[in-house]
Amino acid sequence: MFDQVESLPRSVWTSQPSSYTDYVYLDIETTETAGKTMTHVVGLYYKDERGYQFKCFVSKNNDTCIQESEAYLRQNLPSHILAHYTAADKLAVPSGYKTLDLYDVIRKAYLEDKELQALNLNNFKLKQVYKKLCERLGLHNKYDDCVVKNGLQAMYALERFCDLQDEPIEAVFDVLRYNRVDCMALALLHQYLLHAMDASFLVDYEQCKPFEVRLAPFEVSQ
Repeated sequence: MFDQVESLPRSVWTSQPSSYTDYVYLDIETTETAGKTMTHVVGLYYKDERGYQFKCFVSKNNDTCIQESEAYLRQNLPSHILAHYTAADKLAVPSGYKTLDLYDVIRKAYLEDKELQALNLNNFKLKQVYKKLCERLGLHNKYDDCVVKNGLQAMYALERFCDLQDEPIEAVFDVLRYNRVDCMALALLHQYLLHAMDASFLVDYEQCKPFEVRLAPFEVSQ
């Protein structure tokens, strides 16, 4: 009985709250080396006057992607709130930025929020929450389209990318597509928590436009 989720009509996608332009949805991909966590991908998903944008920053053997994403944030999104899921993503949060941990929010709100209870969650893992959101809102689960299905597979792909000196950036595009879905899942959850769904987000969600990849000092598009 816990797997059944009552769907909501598409009419819930009526609001276009300007407040979403104040947020950046941030997600990282990492590897573990000798007990040390290395960040190799930082994904940023946000709304501007053109709609929703996804930028990702990639580095091989150091945390350059964190430095690159920080520089981008400070130059282009200096006063935004960085929304993420669990404390692990704080590795890529620059100092001085306000944050919103959606994992903490959903855990604290679950017992009192009827819309959250309607998801019939078995746990608070992002993929479980996102799956139930897709069922509730009648959306296609974009993880189903990903070659990389989970964080462990992303880690293995990144380890290969880092170990092979001549491995091109295209080798981790599947990781970046997976990271983009993580970021979209955060945006979807945030809107659901606020009970205000953004119609322009739905447009981007269904189109999944090409995204920009930054691998210092190169920049390519996919």
